[in-house]
Amino acid sequence: STQSTGFKDEDHTLGNSLRYMLVKNKDVEFAGYSIPHPMDNILNLRVQTKKENVETPSAVYDWVKKVTLDTQAAKILKDSNFVGEDFFQLKQEQFIEMGLKEETAKLLGDAIIQAKPVPAVLTVMESLDNLTETFKHIKSTFADAVEEY
Repeated sequence: STQSTGFKDEDHTLGNSLRYMLVKNKDVEFAGYSIPHPMDNILNLRVQTKKENVETPSAVYDWVKKVTLDTQAAKILKDSNFVGEDFFQLKQEQFIEMGLKEETAKLLGDAIIQAKPVPAVLTVMESLDNLTETFKHIKSTFADAVEEY
């Protein structure tokens, strides 16, 4: 998913810090910011999160085969017609009902949890929270240093 957001009255300090926090996240494919003009106090942030391609039956087959190394399981899921978001809603029990081995079903269930697309807006919010905690720590450390001085 992709999210573009504008922040008023912000500059490179927030933009670069937020971009840094975002690119550290394993779910982020791209994060960048721009300030369209130095006279405008607007910071534009764009984030794109990773997404596994499971939009077609053959893409499901390829993904399942890559994850499980089980051609039979990949064929069963390809024939099931679960693609896109429907595929990411499947649970371990459903894989077993389709005829997959228990170990393969568990592996797929875990892999789906890891591969499920993360909305970009949630990633931005998480990074803002992390950045806020970092700034609080810096402020506290600075205040302690001033008191000691």
